[in-house]
Amino acid sequence: MAPAPLSDQHNYIDLTGDEDEDDGRVTDITHSPSPSPPYAMQAVPQLIANLSPKTPVCVGQLRVTAHVLSPIPYLLQTTTTHDEWAPVRVHAHKPKKPGGAYIISIKTPQSRTPHGEKLPGEGFGVVEPKVATDLGPLLGKDLIQLDVKIRKGPPNLRRLPLEMLVYTPKGNIVVLSNYLHQRGLLLDHPTPPYDMQNLLDKNDHYHNPHKPPPGGHGANPPTPIMKFYRVLGTPRVFVDREAAERELLSAAGSTLLVGNSLKEVEDDDKVGLVGGTMFYRVFGSPRVHTSREAVITEFKASTKTGLLVGRSLAVVDEN
Repeated sequence: MAPAPLSDQHNYIDLTGDEDEDDGRVTDITHSPSPSPPYAMQAVPQLIANLSPKTPVCVGQLRVTAHVLSPIPYLLQTTTTHDEWAPVRVHAHKPKKPGGAYIISIKTPQSRTPHGEKLPGEGFGVVEPKVATDLGPLLGKDLIQLDVKIRKGPPNLRRLPLEMLVYTPKGNIVVLSNYLHQRGLLLDHPTPPYDMQNLLDKNDHYHNPHKPPPGGHGANPPTPIMKFYRVLGTPRVFVDREAAERELLSAAGSTLLVGNSLKEVEDDDKVGLVGGTMFYRVFGSPRVHTSREAVITEFKASTKTGLLVGRSLAVVDEN
């Protein structure tokens, strides 16, 4: 299912502009049929140099996740011998409150009754929140159009792969490329359920500004910047804060988070074994908890930047 036409205005704008401006709409994403079955990967075509800035161009493919809120028969696979893909439609919804996040809903395509009456698509899910937050403003202002397919699966599967071909006017390619790259959304060349040959057969213009390596970006992920943590006074090194906290708690034995330090639980603290249940609280707080995890959560929420180090709370030594 190819993208629907963009709005009737003829300006292309900086994608990072104010989301409330309405003068940034673009035109003429072409109507075309759904891609045919995959062909072998072809050489990447070159973009025509003198192409109009308003001409829609496919800039690549994104792989994201659909969250299925209402399982429907349309999503059910009919075979296990190969992947089955079905076209879907997506729609961006603006936040209802200032500072809220965009939601991208997913529906089945429109259909017709035997008598020719139009039937609206059936809504069944949403695009994963992180991607919806990044793509929602662009989709909602018609700065991009998406040709989307979902992989069918067994009943009651709540997450399904979603593949998107991204279209934008030629004049927006550079800005869109930077915008997506900064948000970790890397465009790959078309692969099943799409393919390059089908784009060529439809005479679609294509240019991928992210220059994916052989096998795609997923086969060559960027090296992450790692932070290492350790509990002061111990030789062990961890790659996440939670692991460092667990070591401290294990070493601390019966100690509890109390104020800004770890102290042994005392009898007059109204924290102890009552009716076979151990109760805990953060000193200075009236709240009582029935688990160590809950009291740790309360303390972390109140300090935010604190981490258990040695026998006190401090910023973790990252050396």
